Amino acid sequence: MGLDSWGKSYGLIAKSVNGKEGLRNEGCLVWDLRDFNIPTKGL
Repeated sequence: MGLDSWGKSYGLIAKSVNGKEGLRNEGCLVWDLRDFNIPTKGL
């Protein structure tokens, strides 16, 4: 089975998203940097 048979989903990833929860309630896939646990030590 190849990747062509997989369903496609699209979303938004940004530094900051105002109204993110409202978009999620409408069914949108939305993330901003606050949703990720990114270690900053050593960067």
